[in-house]
Amino acid sequence: MPEKRLLLLTTIYSLMATMAVLFGLVVQKSVVVTFVAFHLIVCLGMPLLQGYAEGQLKERWHEAWRKYFKSAEGVLVGLVSGMGLCLIAYVALWLLVRQGLDTERVRRILEMWGITSSWFWIFATYMTVVNSLLEEILWRGFILQRYSEILSSLQAIVVSSGFFALYHAIIGGVLFGWIWGLLITGAVFLVGMMWGKMKSGYDSIYPTWLSHLLADLGVMAALWAMIF
Repeated sequence: MPEKRLLLLTTIYSLMATMAVLFGLVVQKSVVVTFVAFHLIVCLGMPLLQGYAEGQLKERWHEAWRKYFKSAEGVLVGLVSGMGLCLIAYVALWLLVRQGLDTERVRRILEMWGITSSWFWIFATYMTVVNSLLEEILWRGFILQRYSEILSSLQAIVVSSGFFALYHAIIGGVLFGWIWGLLITGAVFLVGMMWGKMKSGYDSIYPTWLSHLLADLGVMAALWAMIF
């Protein structure tokens, strides 16, 4: 595929993630609609359809996952970094609450989206295991890989991390206000850079998935302890 076309397509795919979250949470105000639009259509549908169209679906999938058993070090790095991010996420929300975060407002927004205490742990399990996996398939297994074909390694990591952080600005801004939302977005960008570097170093999304999974676990634990 010509480089200009690949760059354009990859950028469109990257923006579709933000559009899906915007449509699901801001327009439809539904976490279920968001899961369908973002997880099913964007995170799974786009990579599968593009891989099939290129006639390289099996090869692309293998590239993303191939070195798990050959890189115990990568898995260890994923676990250790994930435990650190888990703790940071929990402490960060605790600090927000200490700074006067309106937890009742945050709870009302979450409930408006369909996230209630009665099924929070189902939601939390899904977010921790499935969301982390699908985001890694999209961002480190699909978007980063394609940017790496036309940009330098550092440029590909920076650009893909920027798009990865973009839709977190919507979530953070709506829940916590735009000042805190922008700070959270900056933190997500830095974490995305770390995961991009990890993917480039270990040539597999297993380490980044493990790290992402534990980071999301920290977020979910903090929401339960301080919001619900």
